[in-house]
Amino acid sequence: MSSALSDAQALLRHAESSPYVDVDQRRDRATIRRAGARIATLDLESGALTIFLSAELVSPIVAAHPQLRTARDGVRLDVHDSDSLTAGEQLLRWRIGHELFASQWQNASP
Repeated sequence: MSSALSDAQALLRHAESSPYVDVDQRRDRATIRRAGARIATLDLESGALTIFLSAELVSPIVAAHPQLRTARDGVRLDVHDSDSLTAGEQLLRWRIGHELFASQWQNASP
């Protein structure tokens, strides 16, 4: 078993343990959803984690985290070792939190 596969599987287990998301795994791809909205995909074969974000959030996040790459609909992280696994877990937790609290932040804006 390759490192990318085992690290991706560990990230999948992390996502599945969250009470805030649903994970739909089909073959070598997992889709992570919050309240029906797709927030991430994880390619279990390559270890590619894609987090879906609005365009205005992509640049600041990529600038703050050099291991991230811009993707068509958000950012991408290649999960291939313990450091990138930790980064993937943190990024996924941040994205779930963003989805959970976005409406509260919008309502609090002047």
